[in-house]
Amino acid sequence: SLKYTRPEKAEELVGITAMGFLGQALDRGLRLHGGGDSLGFLFFYELVTDSLRARVLTDDKPFNLASLLVRFLPPEDWSQRSELMSALRAITEDYTLSIRLPKYRHDTGPKLNLPKINLFGSLDSAKRLLKAVAEMLEKEPHVAAFGKKYL
Repeated sequence: SLKYTRPEKAEELVGITAMGFLGQALDRGLRLHGGGDSLGFLFFYELVTDSLRARVLTDDKPFNLASLLVRFLPPEDWSQRSELMSALRAITEDYTLSIRLPKYRHDTGPKLNLPKINLFGSLDSAKRLLKAVAEMLEKEPHVAAFGKKYL
């Protein structure tokens, strides 16, 4: 299942506070479907799209942090041939694409525990988002070619 718990006081994840938060997240383990802190795909997605403004220095781009943190996923997640991992690889490679992506709305509360996601299955809020992302990625020629390597 896909788990996500949005960090509390997300707007305060800057500097030392961000370093402490990231250190704990790395210690507990990051996973595509949510690790020890339930930080997974949607956490990375919020960083990539600048919806979650975690940064070490005040002028850092959360996109760069997400691109780095994705590299800390365990090999069984990173090498996964899945829609989620393929989308994550593509969006962490291209900043200009990331700023055009739809934002994730966490209006259903900060905690989500969803079944494994098939982008074209039923449409709850996360699945609607992922369907929109998939449709957008399919229209990007360089991403379509990139994605074929992984699916």
